Amino acid sequence: MTCSSPASSSIFAVCPSAKCFSSPGWFAPTPGDITELVAYCSCGAKALNPQRLVDGKPAAYSSPIIMAGDFYEPRCDEHFVLPDRPH
Repeated sequence: MTCSSPASSSIFAVCPSAKCFSSPGWFAPTPGDITELVAYCSCGAKALNPQRLVDGKPAAYSSPIIMAGDFYEPRCDEHFVLPDRPH
C-alpha cells in the first residue's frame, strides 16, 4: 500500500488487514491514498500464499522455504498445498 505522509512522499506498508490503520498515530491515510497490491490465484480468488514449485509441482514441506531461481505462483488458501506436511 502507498500513502502520503509529512515525512516522505511514499510509504510502503505490508498489512494483513485494515486493523493496522485503526489506531491513531502519524500514519493516517485518507481513502484516496491507499493502493492495494494484490495477487490472484488461478481460480480468481485473492492469493495470500506464495506457492514454491519444483519441477512444476508444489515443493515438499521439508524443503527450504526460499530458494533463488525457483518458480513461485500465487495461491489462495484453498489451492495452497504443502506435500508431506505433518498433521
